[in-house]
Amino acid sequence: MLLVREQDKSQLDQLLHDQWQQMVRREGRQTAPQAAGESGLPPCPACGTAAPLINHCCSDCGLRLA
Repeated sequence: MLLVREQDKSQLDQLLHDQWQQMVRREGRQTAPQAAGESGLPPCPACGTAAPLINHCCSDCGLRLA
């Protein structure tokens, strides 16, 4: 669990997103677009949930996707 002040949330979101992108580039991996689920939305690459995003994050696991 990570606790953060509400006013620092957007800064933390950006930091975690940037770190994720750096890891992807460093590993030389790109995620291929996946087929849409029953909801018509693409599944989350981390947990497979196909649901609308909440603040650019997966509604189930919280992975920042956009």
